[in-house]
Amino acid sequence: MSPEIKIIKSTEDMDILDIKSINNIRNDLKVMTKLNVEQVSKESIENSKLWLSYKIKKAIYFFGVYLNDELIGFFNIDNQKFGDGIIPGVEVGFALKSSYWGKGFGKETFKKVVIFLRKTNCKFIVARVLSSNKSSLRLFQTLDFIEAGRFSKIDLRKGDDLIFLIKYL
Repeated sequence: MSPEIKIIKSTEDMDILDIKSINNIRNDLKVMTKLNVEQVSKESIENSKLWLSYKIKKAIYFFGVYLNDELIGFFNIDNQKFGDGIIPGVEVGFALKSSYWGKGFGKETFKKVVIFLRKTNCKFIVARVLSSNKSSLRLFQTLDFIEAGRFSKIDLRKGDDLIFLIKYL
């Protein structure tokens, strides 16, 4: 079965199981390490709900990724403009439950997000990935993103570079 994406406009659009799923993703050390987030303690469902409300308000689009009606991940799409704001584009961030990694769900879902964005006035998609996140780098390469820039050793603890990738639509 293929994952589906649904636009989420507020936490009111989500049931408690969806919010618990987001909370589980945010408390998964494997996921947070790939996102370069240091997790100090387990985050409460209430804090995840506050974070989610902030992300949804800030994002142009916030998608839930669903498989068999279970939320298994999310994409947040933020505004990004080039040329003094003349060329409209987006920056994308995403996370999937680590138990769904390596099964093609990220790629399938990302293709659906790209199809959606092609129907808007979006001209490009930007993503930031740590150099140690080899699986995400491979994903972006298979989706025809190209490296647009790099900050060397941005994460001094791990020695990672921060790689900026872009795809023109």
